[in-house]
Amino acid sequence: MSGPLRAGILLLALAGCGRASAPPVGTTATPTAFRTLSVPAAGVRLRVPADWTVTPGQPPLMDVISSGSSIIALWRYSTRVPPPRTGAGVSAALTTLERRARRRDRTFRVQRAGTGRLQGAPVIILDATETISGRLRRVRSEHVLLRGSELVLEAYSPPAAFPHEDHLVFSPVRKSLSLDSPEG
Repeated sequence: MSGPLRAGILLLALAGCGRASAPPVGTTATPTAFRTLSVPAAGVRLRVPADWTVTPGQPPLMDVISSGSSIIALWRYSTRVPPPRTGAGVSAALTTLERRARRRDRTFRVQRAGTGRLQGAPVIILDATETISGRLRRVRSEHVLLRGSELVLEAYSPPAAFPHEDHLVFSPVRKSLSLDSPEG
């Protein structure tokens, strides 16, 4: 099995792991300010809403940032598989990630998918609807493929609320993500 294919399989196996339950239904707080959250165990920093709750997780879950029915989860998984080095390798990992997600959840539907880079590290981006603990959610996950680990930033909420939450919170948090050292 090739390195990119193994990486893609690992990504899919890990996607969505650890979600014990869907968030409670409630009103999501509109952020009035953002603050920097440093997560040394994950090797990252990001700006999160100052009035959202930050709950430490048990590895591989690093932190959960939440308000009402909207959640941002930061995961860091160890891996022995090196990250793909080429665009074709990253694209192959994306294809594998999508296929595994569909097998795991019959309701999984891709809205958008793509690839990118964060400080030199390859990134796979999936924007999809899926069922989490019996509830339909729209989820954007960014998989940063690093040497020795995979960093996953997930943001999810009910589908009707997602565009609003994405504009006010999810996209600004995603754009603020930075690695403490290039390529992890």
